[in-house]
Amino acid sequence: MNKVLLVDDEQRMLDLLGLYLKPYNYTYKKALGSKEALSYMEQESFQLVLLDIMMPDLDGWELCRKIRRISDVPIIMITGRDQPGDIIKGLRLGADDYMIKPFHKDELLARMEALLRRRNPRNPNQVFAREQLIDLVWGYTSVTDERTVDSHVRNMRGKIRDAGFPIDKHLKTVWGVGYKWMNA
Repeated sequence: MNKVLLVDDEQRMLDLLGLYLKPYNYTYKKALGSKEALSYMEQESFQLVLLDIMMPDLDGWELCRKIRRISDVPIIMITGRDQPGDIIKGLRLGADDYMIKPFHKDELLARMEALLRRRNPRNPNQVFAREQLIDLVWGYTSVTDERTVDSHVRNMRGKIRDAGFPIDKHLKTVWGVGYKWMNA
C-alpha cells in the first residue's frame, strides 16, 4: 500500500484529496502547511507527495527544495498557478509532475500511478530463467550459452559490490533456474 503526504494550507483541499485517494487503497497523511509537512517527512517515509505552492508559512517552491535535500520521493505539485514559468520553475526545483487546479480526479490518480510504477521495481521476487535473460539481452535467435549469463552476472555483482551497494541482499541466484531480484 502506497503512503502519500498531502500538503496544502486549506483543510478543504486536504479533505478532498483524501476522499479521492481512499477508495484506491492509498494511505495518506494530511499536512496543513509546509512546516507540518517537513516534520512528517523527517519522521516517516512516503511513496509520493502531493504539494500545493501557495502557502503562507513556507511556499511550495521552498518546501520542494527542502524535501529534495532529504528525499527523492516523487512530488506532484497541485496548484492554481498556471503560468508556463511557474510550471517550469516547479519541475526545475525537483517536482516530478505539475497539475493545475481544478483538476480531474482520474487524471490525478493516473499520474500518481505512473510515477509509482516507474519508481517501484517491475518484477521483484520473480525468477528469470537464464534463457529468458538471453532472449531479453541478446535476442531469441542468439546462440549465446547459458553460462555466459552467469559470467556477466558475476562480473556485474563484483562491480556493484565494489561501488558499495549490498548487491548480495538483492540479486539472488535460484540454483538450476536463473536469478531474481529481492526487495530487502
